[in-house]
Amino acid sequence: MLAPLQSLDSNKARFREVPERGAQEPLHLIADDLITDDLITGHLDAAETAPPTKESADPEPEFGVDFVPASIEPRGEQHVLNSIGAHRDEITQAIDAALATESPIALDRLIQILGRNFSYSRLGKTKRKELSAFITTKYQVTESAGSFVWARDMNPQTWQGYRVVSATSDRSITEVSHHEIINCGRRVLAQAFSVAEEDLPKEIARELGYNRLTAPVAERIKAAIAVATKDGIIALTEGRFHGA
Repeated sequence: MLAPLQSLDSNKARFREVPERGAQEPLHLIADDLITDDLITGHLDAAETAPPTKESADPEPEFGVDFVPASIEPRGEQHVLNSIGAHRDEITQAIDAALATESPIALDRLIQILGRNFSYSRLGKTKRKELSAFITTKYQVTESAGSFVWARDMNPQTWQGYRVVSATSDRSITEVSHHEIINCGRRVLAQAFSVAEEDLPKEIARELGYNRLTAPVAERIKAAIAVATKDGIIALTEGRFHGA
């Protein structure tokens, strides 16, 4: 709350009064050799008038953004995935495109997208294993209630974001990493300060775009909350969750 403004009379005591110059009081003369061009023209050198350089501010943390499903439009024919070693560049480009919108993405979901990108309606077990081996050797993959693949420019240790689905059919709750659910939970608690233990799963689900707390949604979110509590990311005190 802003402090109330003081009256003008009280402000007078803060400032030293400047005596008025008498009408007959002579002005002090300045010697000619002390008069500089800037005093005559009123212009200063650019170096003297340039505003101080401001340091660029750190970018704002990325919190909840809209979830944008990766494209499943064909990028090539089946022979690309039939010879992975000979088509590494094409496959890598397709992976990068998917990660650009969905990272971190469930490994199984990424493999399904790649199959559609290269004209497969369904991938066999052997082909899925081959793609999994290719992905895990070229990209960082974290394990937490599933394998999740990260874009090259994302750091799982510092990323604070999460994505919000517009329809639950866009992404199953099992395809949302614990990392993302925990980030969402931290954001919810930062905004509300504390949330009742029984209400936090519902609040996180709503924030992620899952308006109905179905059994699979509740199970997934509660498991992530347990991990966050165990790791000291959030804390439970007298039946209420709050940031640690």
